[in-house]
Amino acid sequence: MPRSIAEDLPLFSRLLSHRRLSSNDDGDDSIKESDQLLNTFYINMIIFCVLLVVFEFVRHFKSIYLNRRKRKFIQTNRVPPAPGKFPLSWVYTVLTIPQEEVLRMVGLDAYMLLRFLLLCLRIASFFAFFGVIVLAPVYHNGRGNNEGWSSFTIANVLDSDG
Repeated sequence: MPRSIAEDLPLFSRLLSHRRLSSNDDGDDSIKESDQLLNTFYINMIIFCVLLVVFEFVRHFKSIYLNRRKRKFIQTNRVPPAPGKFPLSWVYTVLTIPQEEVLRMVGLDAYMLLRFLLLCLRIASFFAFFGVIVLAPVYHNGRGNNEGWSSFTIANVLDSDG
């Protein structure tokens, strides 16, 4: 005879009771969180380095990254300065181009997109600075008993009632 849902309910509730959104019972949780964060950081740094090396090798293919060296762009004087042959020499070249030259080379639409991205970077930097200077110490000094990276979250701040 098949079991009913009512008979499986105690088993289901027992299984759910072992699952917690935030477990602070073990002291190893903060170590696990730190290890997970560092592992994520290391994996992202490896991916970044691999992509940077691939870009440095592929950037010399004219059909991909030097498309502006075509005749129509050379005739209209809309060609950016050539980057150096050394790795990461393109960074200095890109940062030294004046804004007026960028506008002349890429057009108004692309220039406005670049300006918008710069604005987004400035706003994100401001709020990141605010978060690190103000919010992280407030969260860390909350009355909660979280340890590790969880002590820097809003979960570490308790209500005034409890």
